[in-house]
Amino acid sequence: MPFECFPEYAVRNPSEFPVVRQVSRHEWVARTEEGRFASGPTPASAIARLKR
Repeated sequence: MPFECFPEYAVRNPSEFPVVRQVSRHEWVARTEEGRFASGPTPASAIARLKR
């Protein structure tokens, strides 16, 4: 079986993604390079609130 190559695969810059860290047992904070931030009970909820 030949190996298939996908030459048009889009690569994203890691700096486009928010940095997420846990600040307490039930709170996560997501922050962008521009300084915007949002918090939530899970990493996904913090990122979702950041994107609003």
